[in-house]
Amino acid sequence: MKLNILWIVLGGAFGGLLKAIFDGEHKLAKPIFIGKYFYLGFLGNVFIGIGAAIIGMNYLSSITEPDNVLKLNELKILATSISFGIAANSVIEGVIEKVKTKKKDIPL
Repeated sequence: MKLNILWIVLGGAFGGLLKAIFDGEHKLAKPIFIGKYFYLGFLGNVFIGIGAAIIGMNYLSSITEPDNVLKLNELKILATSISFGIAANSVIEGVIEKVKTKKKDIPL
């Protein structure tokens, strides 16, 4: 199986960047500390998108037949990677918000 890793990485990065733009985090260009939290801004979304696209495409290729995976062209790989990048950022953002609210509810 040979998937073009460049298209997967570009798609994941673009998906993460789209999610950052939708969330309004695209203005935060450099990493900063806010309180005890470290924010990467849109770079965090881009890294999550790349990782999710690589993992997602590997999983997709493992559950489908090899002939079907080889038929994927660059555009389909790019589109799938973008959707993996956006979806992973949404899921991780939800988990982080859950953890933050749980910590606020716990009396210290």
